[in-house]
Amino acid sequence: MDLIAYGKVIKPHGLSGEVKVLPFSGEFSSFKNFSTLYISQEIKNPPKFEISRSRNQTNHIIVKLQGIDSIEDAQRLKGLTVFINKEELPEKEEDEYYWFELIGMDVFDMDGKQIGKVKDIIDNTAQPLLVIKNNSDEYLVPLVEKFVEDIDLTNSKIVINPIEGLI
Repeated sequence: MDLIAYGKVIKPHGLSGEVKVLPFSGEFSSFKNFSTLYISQEIKNPPKFEISRSRNQTNHIIVKLQGIDSIEDAQRLKGLTVFINKEELPEKEEDEYYWFELIGMDVFDMDGKQIGKVKDIIDNTAQPLLVIKNNSDEYLVPLVEKFVEDIDLTNSKIVINPIEGLI
């Protein structure tokens, strides 16, 4: 089984053991495909939870998990990472990608000069931002067509066209 980090348990919701889950990508539509979540501090041997029900709210998902029946049970999950089985993700269209696939990819400019590696993606602005790290330098590049020329999943390579002052 291949697990990936999907989000984080923000806090309990209500008194019956529901929890608020914040997806890392800000994308909620794929959540309906999941039947099971794995919740833990780390990816190694996380406990498995069956989903009883879920519903979307403004910027998070309310989830009821089997075996989590009180606010105290839910409180123990607060702050933990939610992992999903990668096999439960919906099929991608051509030229689509999941954010987790971009983490660790090498980033180059249009002239072929390596800028760094994608260390994270931030989604708290008008558009997602690639966090590109090179030694002690860190760059934030909007994940939009204007700046990102090519994403090559096969060769683990991203080509960007940065404007002056971005890098």
